[in-house]
Amino acid sequence: MDTSKSQSIPKQNMPQTDARPDPSLKAAARSGRLILGTQVLRLAVRVGGTVTLARLVGPTDYGIFGMAGTIYGLVYVFQDFGLATVTLRKPHLTEDDRNALFWMNLILGAALAVTVAASSIPVAAFFHEPVLRLLMPFMGTTFLVNGLHAQLRAQLARDHRFADLNRVEIGAFSASTAAAILVAWLGGGAWALATMVVVAEMAIAVGIWREQRWRPGPWPTDFQAWALLGSGASLSANDGLRYVQRNTDLFLIGKWLGAGPLGIYGRAAQFASLPVIYVADPLASLAISTLRHLAPSPAEARIFWRRIVNALAWITMPAAAVFASVPRELLGVLLGGRWTPGAGVLRGLAPGLALLPLQMACAWMFLAAGTRRRLLASSGLNAALVVAACFLLRNLGISAIAMGVGLASAAGALAGVAFICPADPATPSDAASALARPLGGAVVLGAALLAVVHACGVLGPVPRLCAGIAVGCAWMSVVWLIWPGARAEWREHLLLRGR
Repeated sequence: MDTSKSQSIPKQNMPQTDARPDPSLKAAARSGRLILGTQVLRLAVRVGGTVTLARLVGPTDYGIFGMAGTIYGLVYVFQDFGLATVTLRKPHLTEDDRNALFWMNLILGAALAVTVAASSIPVAAFFHEPVLRLLMPFMGTTFLVNGLHAQLRAQLARDHRFADLNRVEIGAFSASTAAAILVAWLGGGAWALATMVVVAEMAIAVGIWREQRWRPGPWPTDFQAWALLGSGASLSANDGLRYVQRNTDLFLIGKWLGAGPLGIYGRAAQFASLPVIYVADPLASLAISTLRHLAPSPAEARIFWRRIVNALAWITMPAAAVFASVPRELLGVLLGGRWTPGAGVLRGLAPGLALLPLQMACAWMFLAAGTRRRLLASSGLNAALVVAACFLLRNLGISAIAMGVGLASAAGALAGVAFICPADPATPSDAASALARPLGGAVVLGAALLAVVHACGVLGPVPRLCAGIAVGCAWMSVVWLIWPGARAEWREHLLLRGR
């Protein structure tokens, strides 16, 4: 691992490259377990912060922040122009590559910060919310801060220093949540939510610079950056399509229905997106890097791909069953009674969450293989289905829109399997076998929860939720005790024992 500063030896005479050992399948599994374990802690902090903020910040303020977030998030997609993934995929990085990537990220970050600030006035006019004129430039500062650490952070992931990355992110997440709660308690409203974004980015930057000993040098003389930018452009296009798929509903509801309904929809959608934020997305760097390094060994790459789909499915499918079965109890008890109108939204988005592992894992496989056309085609199909669902159901309310988005996302994930070709390490049958047991377990869990909620209908939401928790614990015990195939999969993920 090369973390030293640039040497004075002329680069044209002695090119510096990193010489990282390729991770084995077992090492990759250990890294994945570390990431997932850390995300449990982050998820606990997020849930605690969300529960507290939901009682301090009302739906309208959440809706205003959501309006800013739709534009901010679109710009966020292009914050590194795919250069972080270039860092992960490039077989060797010279010192010139590292320096150029750092300065390109910083310049791009400054440009995006200016773009967000400049767009604040037309966006405020579009949504008829004057506060966006100041809120968006404040949030836009994060792009400049991100430009300062994006390349250093990608190099830590490239070197598989996931323990260091997780430590930094947990600290930043905790600090930003505390800052947001303080601002909300002081009556900051939407500004509290924006504070969380800004403080998190600043804390991550400080932590990354402390962990990464490498320091950037000047822009390399006669360095041609077009090749790096060309690789990043297609990756950014894919991220843009994914953003359209994930956020079209929020943008259109904000325009069609206003801040209040958007706040209700957004809180429920945030619950549905927790497995994306804290499970799937954090595993992306590990998955892409490992699949690329295991490419010379298709058998190991196939095992790893199937394993990661199965591990994600054991998280997202039971979560989708819970969201579909007891959404009113979850929102009412955790966030408060004023958020229960989002129960239909949480239930409607559940199908897309259930098949999220398939969609994400296919994208990671295409990214690792460098098959950009198939990646863009798959992402484009998903985005088109979601946009069509939103427009078809726009007059039926937020619950109907959510159901359309959930079904469209699920259909897009299944259709994405058609883009797998014989040259890939995984096959459609691998996808089916990886999803089979988690799907069966989720169906049983959902049916049991619905039966309990129906039987406890005369009781209040707290007793019903407690009964649901008891059912969930019983379900886990039964799966472990009497289902050998499921138990073998769990042991494989938790104890790293391959079959």
